[in-house]
Amino acid sequence: MRVIFPGSSHRRPVCALVRRLPCVEIWRRRCVCRERGLRIAPRSAPILASFLRLLTQVGADDAAVIKVLQSLDYGADDAAFLAAVLAASAFQLAALYYDQRSTVKFPQRRQFLLTGDVNSAAASLVEDIERTAAIAAAYGRLCPCAAGAAALLLPDSCKQESAAPEVQRMQRRIGRLAEGADERHSS
Repeated sequence: MRVIFPGSSHRRPVCALVRRLPCVEIWRRRCVCRERGLRIAPRSAPILASFLRLLTQVGADDAAVIKVLQSLDYGADDAAFLAAVLAASAFQLAALYYDQRSTVKFPQRRQFLLTGDVNSAAASLVEDIERTAAIAAAYGRLCPCAAGAAALLLPDSCKQESAAPEVQRMQRRIGRLAEGADERHSS
């Protein structure tokens, strides 16, 4: 496999990356072995993950990984596979690159985590928990053990009377869901 690296006008093998390491011959052989494995079984997640670990060890960045993967002739239908394997590696931005090109997308919270935006991911999680607790409170037909679990999910603000905006918002949400549940059961 040959790829053009930034700053060079000629093609160099991907294994040229390993020249930065001691024991060049061992790393070169490993690179060639993984490369052959990917050519034989391009949709093998363990082989690809092993190849990505090797690229991590030689200091490749996300752009270099994308170029290497493009040179392996992965098609548009492989984008979801590449995104899933890359998400579990050190190449988070490359995972997002392939996620944008795939038909199956990562959930928004996962995208936030891949970009390093943990605050937005946490806010998304809190929103989901509040929505789940509001549904549980609106339906109110839970067995005692499930009711206890739902009570744990409810924010403290919903367990007491308050005029705070977030409490009122949650109470309105529970009310809307309860009205919808009543309409469904009466039909």
